[in-house]
Amino acid sequence: MAVPHSDWLLVSLSTLPRLWLGSACIAVVAATVLVLWRYWRLPQGGSLMLLRALGGLWLLGFLLEPALLRRTTTPQKTRLAIILDRSKSMQLPASATRSRIEVARSLLKEAAPVLQRLSERFVLEWHDLDGPLVGAALQQPPEGKQTDLLAALQRVAQTAAPQPLGAVLLLSDGADHGELQATENQSAAPLQRRLQALGVPVNTVAVAAANAVPDAAITKLDVAAFAYVHNSLALEASLRLQGLP
Repeated sequence: MAVPHSDWLLVSLSTLPRLWLGSACIAVVAATVLVLWRYWRLPQGGSLMLLRALGGLWLLGFLLEPALLRRTTTPQKTRLAIILDRSKSMQLPASATRSRIEVARSLLKEAAPVLQRLSERFVLEWHDLDGPLVGAALQQPPEGKQTDLLAALQRVAQTAAPQPLGAVLLLSDGADHGELQATENQSAAPLQRRLQALGVPVNTVAVAAANAVPDAAITKLDVAAFAYVHNSLALEASLRLQGLP
């Protein structure tokens, strides 16, 4: 929980320019010291020195106009964005008895005490890959048409809110069909730069093993735009296998 902190600060309320104020204070101190030195050896010098010292302090107070300022600061909460993948692939089985979305909901239920403690330090926000989650949407069947994890992360990072974004927690099966998939066979450096540009740590929770469901997909197909009858046609295809030998 954010605990307010208070402290006291001695400030000057004088409206004089700093150069003038500093010069005047030095002059008052110098004059007071000179007067005290002159009264040092007089028979009644003690009482006179006290009066002159009080007079010098009064002049300094008149010039500086000192005041006590109380400052109270309250630490600002940052946002913790929890993104739940609700695309249709989350309906696929994660095990023999549960689907991927059921695994994700079970993990969130088990983490409820931890999330409760985190809510004292963060403003918790719930999202899916298409935008904010509200009400009972968390319990509805996943119907998202596309899994674009990078776009969802960027959307959350760019959301305008009074509190800054502190961290992201992403629960997904990782079956991305957006830019992450497009960079599988390319250099990861551009993708890393875009993730670093988010400016916040991204924590991921996988709700399914990479080979949980066997799958085969043609990711690239190179073929001529036309062909002649009775002639052979050459083509080149890239095949991605998941959970298959």
